[in-house]
Amino acid sequence: MKLLVEAGADVNFRSPSAPTVLMLAVDDGLTDIVNFLLEVGADPNIHDSEVVEEKIADAKSQGKEAFAKGDYLAAIYFYALAMRKDPLDATLFANRSLCWLRLREGEMALSDARDCRVLNPGWAKAWYREGAALSLLKNYKAAADAFVEALKLDPANNEIKKALREAMESMNYEER
Repeated sequence: MKLLVEAGADVNFRSPSAPTVLMLAVDDGLTDIVNFLLEVGADPNIHDSEVVEEKIADAKSQGKEAFAKGDYLAAIYFYALAMRKDPLDATLFANRSLCWLRLREGEMALSDARDCRVLNPGWAKAWYREGAALSLLKNYKAAADAFVEALKLDPANNEIKKALREAMESMNYEER
């Protein structure tokens, strides 16, 4: 490290896809290197939040692209990558829930839909995803309840109305 600094290396350099050398040394517990970098002028106030934001945006974009191609497993992978950096983004859970729905994996779709709803209970899509997962699992009563909640939040949404109607019809059919 000393040779690099003597050769003119920028101790505050960071690429668009990585944190500063100081942050890397901190993360790896390399206290001697951390101390040296601070002594030669490394700025501890340079954070990698911009890098994290770029990684999240990139993973979301790749997930969206994979979904558009019908590659739902790849989309799930990219949404999971983004979730590791931003575990409170309800949209990621909604998107991953839809991927699970397309793969006919009801329990996984329901889990993500419920996480989405917990994160954003005032979002109609969260309730809609939960209803769709419950319908896939043939729990039509609970699905209808979720669709009713979604419709309260977005009363003009025809997709929700249709899903509610289908859940009610399936529920009535099963009762016969």
